[in-house]
Amino acid sequence: MGRPRLLGLVLVLVFASGCSGLRSGGKGPAERTDNRLDGHGVSVRLPRGWNGRIAERGFPLPGATVVYAASFPLPAKDDEPASKAQRAVRRGDVLVVLSETLHNLSLPTTTPAIALNTREASVDEYFIVNGRAFALRATFGSKSPAKKLIRSVNALLASLTVERRRRPLTPAPDPVPASALAPVQLFATPARVLTQCRLAQARSRFPILCPARLPRPFLGWPRSDRLPEPSAQRLPEPDASWRSRSDPRYLKRQAGGLSIGYGAPWEPDSGPDWRLHLWRNRPCCFLHFEVFRRAEGRQHIPAGARAAMLGGRHGLLKDATSYGLASRENDYLYFPSHTRFLWHENGVAYVATLHRFGTNQETRALLGRLIRELRPVRSGPR
Repeated sequence: MGRPRLLGLVLVLVFASGCSGLRSGGKGPAERTDNRLDGHGVSVRLPRGWNGRIAERGFPLPGATVVYAASFPLPAKDDEPASKAQRAVRRGDVLVVLSETLHNLSLPTTTPAIALNTREASVDEYFIVNGRAFALRATFGSKSPAKKLIRSVNALLASLTVERRRRPLTPAPDPVPASALAPVQLFATPARVLTQCRLAQARSRFPILCPARLPRPFLGWPRSDRLPEPSAQRLPEPDASWRSRSDPRYLKRQAGGLSIGYGAPWEPDSGPDWRLHLWRNRPCCFLHFEVFRRAEGRQHIPAGARAAMLGGRHGLLKDATSYGLASRENDYLYFPSHTRFLWHENGVAYVATLHRFGTNQETRALLGRLIRELRPVRSGPR
């Protein structure tokens, strides 16, 4: 099994995928709003008023079972990562996804249960029942879910019964097409990204840099015509608080830059066969590029950064040292999975980072091209 990870330990969400290969089925109805939910050798009892669905995955792990259960009505025609359901979670609600996976020796197994004192909006666990491995993700509508709601989730998990598989799961092949290895082309930055650049500048006292051109995705999920859509998210300036509306700094929050990209990466947290799909981290399918203002001081420079010239700027360069968020070298500044470049421009300290793909040389070359395309928003991207 392998799937893209999103930030942190994300074992059940496949952001780049559509609903390719999902099939409901099993014993009786695959979706119910009360009592027992059965399908594909998996059965759970839904708490009163809950909604559930069982499906079977196609690519990248054909035949793997996925169980969805929620304290609210599940949206119709949702995709495999339950994107619509994720957006529908409100305060007092919870969405539970049990995604069958391959046995992963690097992960400790746990009893499928959530601690009553949980103070997180999402909980990820890995467990094995009757020889079948599952990744659990519970998404709550608040960071302090009610104990009553957690007990309902635990009751559902305690009711889980699993039939042993007759044949082991086998990952689907994922050969790299020649087009994915072709030189990266750049195109005019999409309007939705430019809009976020302007909104960031409206909340910044310093120049926000925005790329005039970007790569464009051209390969979607297998057996799907859907392509990931480029988007952008504003990043806070150094030491700004955007998380809590009760923080006095929230109303005066300022933007420091942008996170731009599409798709989702394949990394060690994606599953035991993640290396089979590493080619999908290329710009054909995935991009994560960030440019933002950084704080001054040596503590804000990655250890081992060396002098270099990139994109016509003189600065400091640090190549990626890992494929995921975990770093054996304790290299956590500006993502260890990103190639990072730091420089000064018009008296402002900036950082530009790009998620690794292919070789370090390839990643560095594309990062340099993107840095060369950066323009202050006030001047307007070309």
